[in-house]
Amino acid sequence: MGMVEIRKESGEVISRSRNLRGLRAYAGKHWTEQVHINKKPDGGGTLTVRFAGGVYCVTPFASFVVLCESLVNWRNLYGATLFVNDVESGEVGYKNAALRAHARFGRVG
Repeated sequence: MGMVEIRKESGEVISRSRNLRGLRAYAGKHWTEQVHINKKPDGGGTLTVRFAGGVYCVTPFASFVVLCESLVNWRNLYGATLFVNDVESGEVGYKNAALRAHARFGRVG
């Protein structure tokens, strides 16, 4: 994972972090409107978090499964509208079926 950058709608960087810690701290202080996760053909994923006021962050994950598991446990994002592969999928939360279906602990059988 490269630098995690939080940007204004204009593209101006307002925060940088070497890992998700900076994004987690920002999410703890600002209203999260939407969370978008997209699966890549190589099994990785992309997380896009959109905050109030047009602020956003886009960051890659090496594993889509790990991305989904992270969101299930990321309480600061609970209640934000979730989009999985550009399809609205309810709200972020540990009971979200779309997240649990992609996470290791959510598989049946």
